[in-house]
Amino acid sequence: TGGSSQLRQMPELVYRRTGVTAKLATDPYYCVARGTGIALKHLDTYQKSILAKR
Repeated sequence: TGGSSQLRQMPELVYRRTGVTAKLATDPYYCVARGTGIALKHLDTYQKSILAKR
C-alpha cells in the first residue's frame, strides 16, 4: 500500500517471495487513507489489535 507499493516490480517480488499474487492498486495513496478511515470508524473493534502491548 501507499508509496512503497509503487517500488519497481513490487508485485513480482511479493509473488516470488510468497507465492501470493499481488496487484498494484490504481490509487495506492487513497487506499491507505481509506483503510485508516475504516479503522478509525470501527476503532472499538480494532482497538485491541491497534493498541496491543508488545
